[in-house]
Amino acid sequence: MRFVGRVLVPARVRRAFLSRLDARYVTQADHRQDVRNIRDEFRRLHRETKDDRRDDAAAYATKESAKDIAKAIAKDVVKDVVSAAVKDAQRENQSLREEIVALRAEVRALKQLTATVNKANDQAVKGHRLAERTAEALDHVLQNEVRVWQAIDGLSAQTPATNL
Repeated sequence: MRFVGRVLVPARVRRAFLSRLDARYVTQADHRQDVRNIRDEFRRLHRETKDDRRDDAAAYATKESAKDIAKAIAKDVVKDVVSAAVKDAQRENQSLREEIVALRAEVRALKQLTATVNKANDQAVKGHRLAERTAEALDHVLQNEVRVWQAIDGLSAQTPATNL
């Protein structure tokens, strides 16, 4: 047993506590190493920045001529890109016009087909109506024929049979 702070703590409890504490917190040695690593990284970046500034100062002297060259190149590139884009747009426009012509022709054909179908449908409706009326008329004729035969049977039952 050891005194921790002012309290007497068993070794097993102390070890469990310290292992949990070690798992949660960084030790001083690790912290010092991290600080050293950060300081070294800072120094390295500082040196690189100085070198870059020195290189930039040398490049700045030729900056104006580089700007002129870049502008000329940019103009040529823009001109090429724009002309290519215009050509692509013209090709696309032409293909769309051709597609519109084809679609209009297809619409005309579909309208004609629709008119033909509607005409055939009207004829079918008329034919169906005529068939229904014919069936009704034939039904009346058959009913009348049945009545005639019933009347004949009724009359023949009322009159005595004569031999001729």
